[in-house]
Amino acid sequence: MPLTLIPLPQDTPYPAVTIAALPATVLSAAPVYGCIMGILQMNITVPAVLTNGAVPIVVTFGNLPNTSATQANATLFVHP
Repeated sequence: MPLTLIPLPQDTPYPAVTIAALPATVLSAAPVYGCIMGILQMNITVPAVLTNGAVPIVVTFGNLPNTSATQANATLFVHP
């Protein structure tokens, strides 16, 4: 890994995350050390979801007309 990437850069502004259509707080978003570029680790606070089981999760990068979100049907399993 090039020394210019230590410490690893943070992805700012952070992507927006919703879980079960509720906004989640993104605490950090950064590349993963030792992995290929493009893999992003995010630490988020899951909102109070009242549903058990699989709920939709959407990660959105940017807020311009060309905004891209995660693939359709991405889910996260929660157990309140």
